[in-house]
Amino acid sequence: MEYLNPMFRKQSDIKTKKEKISKDQKIRRKRSDAKHDIKIPLDVNERQFIRRLAIVHQTSMTAYCSELIEKALASNKEYPNVLYSANNKKAVHAKLSGAAFKKVQEYSVQWDCSIRCAAYRILMAALEEEKEVIYL
Repeated sequence: MEYLNPMFRKQSDIKTKKEKISKDQKIRRKRSDAKHDIKIPLDVNERQFIRRLAIVHQTSMTAYCSELIEKALASNKEYPNVLYSANNKKAVHAKLSGAAFKKVQEYSVQWDCSIRCAAYRILMAALEEEKEVIYL
């Protein structure tokens, strides 16, 4: 016997919304060329310097930092050890391609540090090269 009132029906007869949603949803795929975002904490002076250089190159800080890091990773130079402080409240983002992000991950494993710390170290080496080019 089937009851009209759902309160008297058996639990197996009642379909919940969760079951319908989970069956109907498709698994969302990630793009193969997706960019990976790294948030790099900087102090005030470093941030101002990067902002000035980004303005000179007529680009955003994020795009400029991404370009610097990818250029530095392509050069395969040694990156000197720098003092890294994660306590800085202001940060700059770098959106790296998949290959560049994997290189940063490899360096973070090699140096036994976080991905942010490895990206900071590479960014500071790239900024030192930029300073030499600007002041020559």
